[in-house]
Amino acid sequence: MRAGKFRKARDAFKALNKSQSAQALPLLIEANLGLANEMIAKGLVSEESPICPCCGCDLTKAAAARAAACQHTKASAASLRSGDSAASLEHAAYAWSLSHLPAIPPLAYLAALHSRKLSDPALWRTRLTRH
Repeated sequence: MRAGKFRKARDAFKALNKSQSAQALPLLIEANLGLANEMIAKGLVSEESPICPCCGCDLTKAAAARAAACQHTKASAASLRSGDSAASLEHAAYAWSLSHLPAIPPLAYLAALHSRKLSDPALWRTRLTRH
């Protein structure tokens, strides 16, 4: 990596990570960061580019989905504050389908408890403990 060969280093550490992850993971992260910074410095991608520097996929849709999930999470909280647990649960479920934000399961769990549906609280409690 000292010679600036981040792509080769990344590939080597990726293979090593499968057998010795404790030692290789910090080096793999450093190699990926070095590769991304090198690509930005060469003008291959900009820091605000919607293209992933590692795999080249378009991140525009992912950013839009996350923004929509944030909006529905806020709408879920507002509905829960106003006492409309059904609308809160709908917004939370839709937000979860877009992006697994950590704020969604607690909101949905409270909305499900408030709505007194028997199956919904268990589902959201499971999601709350896993995420």
